[in-house]
Amino acid sequence: MRRERRLSPRLVRTVLVAALCVVSAAARSATTSPLAAGTAPEFRSGEPRVTSLAALLESARFWRQRGRDDLSRAALVKLLNLDAGHPEALRLLAAIEIEAGNAVTADRHIARLEAARPGSPDAAELRELLAAARTQGVSVVRDRLRAIGGTGAATPRLAAAPRPDRGAPGTVPSSRPAAQTRTGRRAARLATPGRIAAAAASPTTPPANEVPTPLDPAALARARRAEADALLARGDTAGAIAALQDAVALDPASAWARFDLARLQQRGGDAAAARATIDAGLAAAPDDPEMAYAAALYFAGVDADPAARAALARIDRARWSEGMVRLDNRLRVAELLATARTRAAAGDAPGARAALGEATALAPDDASVFVRAGWTAQSVGDYAQARRHFDSAVSAAHSAGAGDEAAAAARGIDHLESKRQRFVTSGFEFSDKPGDRGISRFERRIVPVEARWAIDYDRTLFAHADSLDLSAGRLDLSDYAAVTRYGQLLAAGPPGPGGVRHPGASGVMVGAGYEDEHWRFDAGHLPTGFPVSYAVGGARYSARRAGFDWSAELARRPVTSTLISFAGVRDPASGAIWGGARRTGLTLNASRELFGHEAYGRFALNAIDGRNIADNTEVELRLGYDWFARVREDSRLSVGTSATFWAFKRNQRYQTFGHGGYYSPQSYLSLALPVQWSGTRNRWAWRARAAVAWSTTQEDDAPWHPTDAALQARAARQAAANGFAAPIHEGGHGGGFSGSASASIEYRLTEAFSIGARFEIDRSEDYAPDTVGLWFRYRFNRRGAFYGAPRPPRVYAYY
Repeated sequence: MRRERRLSPRLVRTVLVAALCVVSAAARSATTSPLAAGTAPEFRSGEPRVTSLAALLESARFWRQRGRDDLSRAALVKLLNLDAGHPEALRLLAAIEIEAGNAVTADRHIARLEAARPGSPDAAELRELLAAARTQGVSVVRDRLRAIGGTGAATPRLAAAPRPDRGAPGTVPSSRPAAQTRTGRRAARLATPGRIAAAAASPTTPPANEVPTPLDPAALARARRAEADALLARGDTAGAIAALQDAVALDPASAWARFDLARLQQRGGDAAAARATIDAGLAAAPDDPEMAYAAALYFAGVDADPAARAALARIDRARWSEGMVRLDNRLRVAELLATARTRAAAGDAPGARAALGEATALAPDDASVFVRAGWTAQSVGDYAQARRHFDSAVSAAHSAGAGDEAAAAARGIDHLESKRQRFVTSGFEFSDKPGDRGISRFERRIVPVEARWAIDYDRTLFAHADSLDLSAGRLDLSDYAAVTRYGQLLAAGPPGPGGVRHPGASGVMVGAGYEDEHWRFDAGHLPTGFPVSYAVGGARYSARRAGFDWSAELARRPVTSTLISFAGVRDPASGAIWGGARRTGLTLNASRELFGHEAYGRFALNAIDGRNIADNTEVELRLGYDWFARVREDSRLSVGTSATFWAFKRNQRYQTFGHGGYYSPQSYLSLALPVQWSGTRNRWAWRARAAVAWSTTQEDDAPWHPTDAALQARAARQAAANGFAAPIHEGGHGGGFSGSASASIEYRLTEAFSIGARFEIDRSEDYAPDTVGLWFRYRFNRRGAFYGAPRPPRVYAYY
């Protein structure tokens, strides 16, 4: 008989007590705050009110610690709706608004805290932080602000714009239904275990209680978007794009997933894909204010301001948030700045000033707006206003802690102040044009001295005193046959004067003048030591009209091609002086910026005369276009093309008595392709230029002595008697390919003293001059800086 085993009453009681303990612990764990598990706190409406306040405050701190100030702000607003004077909520909300740059809102919350807790040290601290943020910038107090509420480092974001799951700071609630059109099967396909695990591991993964079900498309889209954040933080841009593409596929009406995806596509260079992403979102949710706002932010970020304004126009203005108002204001400012630039380019200075005034009034604390306003005001000649704009930019940049904008404003001030420089420049220049020694060769040694004295931003006085030493080299007169093409030697007949001469001229050429925004006047005189000396000068007017920069100048200038044309020479046979050609006439220049490049034109009509040389007429027409292939803050590379037509009435290029000795074809046509690179960096400034050209020319025959028929007849008799060809300079057709190159560099030794060097060469069939130069410059008042290219001293004869 089997013995029956029974449980003792004590054992039964023990088991029952243990079971009750387990059930009780499980019940308590179900109501424990999920913060310990890394999830956001929550509460039920049936809980006591004090529990609701505590849960909301913990939720606000939770999201603040994770860089989600938008969600933290929302929790605090709910808390204050329950308890309007809650001190910790007011303190944390004020800190959030100070960091966001919302000074007015922050001040209101601090006032509420002071009313709730008179004499509160927390309110005093917040007042101090708000004042520091206003005067020194938020960055100065950011660490102290984030310490309020135990804030850690903010989570990296995909873009500078707000990035909520269902809305952004400054957005209105979405009007689209929560139900999604994607099937659970597609959601399950995208919700692979690896993706869900990666999303859960991400520091920005939404808490578990935010995801209704693992297969909810909207929740999975949020998880993929959070995963994209983590991938981008690790530098995996391709992975982030893929995650965002999944998020958009799961939830086509997710405005901020589309925004993030478009920004990454744009950053990667695929602008077409980025635009398609935004356009598809607008088509998927045409009435969603959130989608329209995200599209407007994207368009504004890529400078598509008209599209941004159109996107904002989709939203009923009555539903505009503070962020939307700010964006509209920014777009309006950009539009006004563009209007100001357009009016300035058209020469409408009053219209440009009016647009700038509206823009700066709308953005009184925006340093970038004042920088652009300063440059535009400078372009219309309003230099005093430009300086005020730059000064305002410096102040605003320092207040906001914007170092880049402060540097940009400083550069604007430097450029502006360069108009008020007072300096003297001098150096040495040597030039050599090969030719027959003593006849067509031309050597120039010049010591230029240029002084400029700025009266103010607009008016400048200048003066020149250039020491000139010109020479044609050694002229050997012992070989009569070799020198008959010079002066009157053929007409004088053999054996000639004999001996050696050194044709040349030297002396100091002086000039002085006045220059302002529109006018330049100058007057001077060739050296009295020259065989032919005379007064020179000119008047020029320049302006901007109808989008064109143009100038007109009436002037008399020397023709500096050769010793004969520049200074004149004395005939070794007769002692008579000839040469000293001077050009008197009108020159018109015009240029216009087109699509960021520049088109220009030049027309000149001159009469040329001199001592014992034939009068002449010159016409020149030049058209060109420069493409700025690369423009940076410190350098510019341009590629251009130009066409030149040039014509003279008479051929006066030779060195016999009666000729001016300067190149003067009856028709000249050339096509050139120049390339230029210039810039400044640190203490250096440079400019390099090279060009290739093709030309075709035609020159008429010219008599030996065009101004004296008797002298021409004697030359003909001597030529016949001595077996020389008839005294006619033969013309004909010419041309071909040619090239030129030049470069200059300047170095600033100190704030006051600079040195520089340059060279220039030209090469064609009959023309091959070389020029080298050195210079220094001393600035008396040390205002501003020289920009764009080196600035050697100007030689007054070359005006």
